[in-house]
Amino acid sequence: TDTAPPTAPNPIAGATPTPPTQPQSPSPNQSLPSPPLQSPPPTSTANTTAPSPSTTPSTAKPYTPNPSIDPLLQENAHLLSHNAIITSENANLKDKIQKLKNLLGRSAKAQREAVTDLATTKTKLCDANSAIERLSARVEILENRPSHLELLADFETNFDRAVL
Repeated sequence: TDTAPPTAPNPIAGATPTPPTQPQSPSPNQSLPSPPLQSPPPTSTANTTAPSPSTTPSTAKPYTPNPSIDPLLQENAHLLSHNAIITSENANLKDKIQKLKNLLGRSAKAQREAVTDLATTKTKLCDANSAIERLSARVEILENRPSHLELLADFETNFDRAVL
């Protein structure tokens, strides 16, 4: 009887297992490869019965990076970091746009207020000019009237004529 535990079948039919490679130190732009899977060491059993599948220790091979997938993972990590940068720039630009909109809104509001203030000031100026003209005409009328002394002198002259 054979007491060796059964091995797990190759997950991809017809594929040859890749030899384990030495881990490389990742560059700053690359993400770290996932850690290799470790399986517990096989234990020898002395009984001759077939072990049940639930009690059989698995003999999974440690993770070895696939050379054809590794560049794709690196590209994906690069794209994710680039996406994070773009997302943060987008958020910053949205904030700046909102601040500019607020500033423009306040500026437009101030412009509208300045226009209304100018219009009210113009109407007040027109009212003041018409009041000045009206009062100037009244002053002219009052200036052309004879004074009290003149009226008194005329009265005396007329009275003297009347008495004689």
